[in-house]
Amino acid sequence: MLTWPHAGTDWKPYLPQITNTYLQLADIITRYEQLLVATPDVDSTRRLLHGALSSEQMNRVHLYEVESNDTWARDHGPITMVMRKKQNTWMTPIRLLDFKFNGWGEKFRWEKDNAITLQLYYKAAFNADLENHQGFILEGGSIESDGKGTLFTTSQCLLAPHRNQPFDRENIDHLLKTFFNLRQVVWLDHGNLIGDDTDGHIDTIVRVAPHDTLLYIGCENPNDEQYEDFQALEKQLQGLLTFEGYPYRLLKLPMPDPIYDNGKQLVTKAQDGTLRDAFTDEPYEEKKIGKEIGCSKDCLNDCEKKCKTISLGDRLPATYANFLILNKAVIYPTYNQPEKDEEAKRQIQQAFPDREIIGIDSLTIIRQHGSIHCLTMQLPEGALKTEETSYNFG
Repeated sequence: MLTWPHAGTDWKPYLPQITNTYLQLADIITRYEQLLVATPDVDSTRRLLHGALSSEQMNRVHLYEVESNDTWARDHGPITMVMRKKQNTWMTPIRLLDFKFNGWGEKFRWEKDNAITLQLYYKAAFNADLENHQGFILEGGSIESDGKGTLFTTSQCLLAPHRNQPFDRENIDHLLKTFFNLRQVVWLDHGNLIGDDTDGHIDTIVRVAPHDTLLYIGCENPNDEQYEDFQALEKQLQGLLTFEGYPYRLLKLPMPDPIYDNGKQLVTKAQDGTLRDAFTDEPYEEKKIGKEIGCSKDCLNDCEKKCKTISLGDRLPATYANFLILNKAVIYPTYNQPEKDEEAKRQIQQAFPDREIIGIDSLTIIRQHGSIHCLTMQLPEGALKTEETSYNFG
């Protein structure tokens, strides 16, 4: 599932670039499976897709006219439950759980996004029952499940203000077990990426893979301001056991070099302190402004000439953990950092040896503080109402 970008979203300043990213995502997804697209302009979106996809791929695309505030389908889309064994003939094998989305604790407008799942249901997009859980705030990016009764989440997100107060950790733990028929909830207490608007979604730091494998972001640079927090995350993960009592297989993903947005360009800061334009690789020089632009002094704080350095801007929450798992492929974000991009690919390939690992440049996506997994919501086979599945509950 994708929610298509448009001029009414925060993507407006770089709408052509992000639209191209969405077309790349649609191209890869429709090579392997069906694609639901929610868009306020079906005709325009269809024309864009038709120009990028083959006729066979277009047959896998299902477009629905829906208004949206933004495009983060992972957090406003439905969370699905699949019944492994059909209990009786009156129940469908797939249930869609529609939790409330409130703009990550009312930080951004959310009303249209919160209504998307229900609108799609009324438009007969789904081949499944819809359960109303609007009394509880939960974003898809805040939870990770192993499909065997264990769910991972972060305390900094689920206990953050403006979500589910006055519920405490014990209350939320119980509710999650009830909603998802869980045996245990694993709460992680470290690893909050700087610049993350979600208060620490699990899908930016730790992901679940087959055979009790966890892929996680590691930080090896002691000079990185996130170093201690991610060292603590690694230590916590090393002490975790599966429900059966076995240690997890841990695969460490690299931490991308810091990427900053000064409003005009993205700047990458290498471990040795070198600065470069994130898109072009051209060297970036910090500029001084003030009375003495030609000042040769290195002091920028107490100098009587009142020079100062133009800020690099806000650090963006770049991460390789925010990948999307498809039936036969994994799409992962890249950041024009060849060595780290390749190392991330190698680690993901170890976790998914039977899938093709495909990178998509995510520098434009990260400008809005998210990545590939955040933009998408997977639906199990049979959840979409296609010609093959319509009203087929057998």
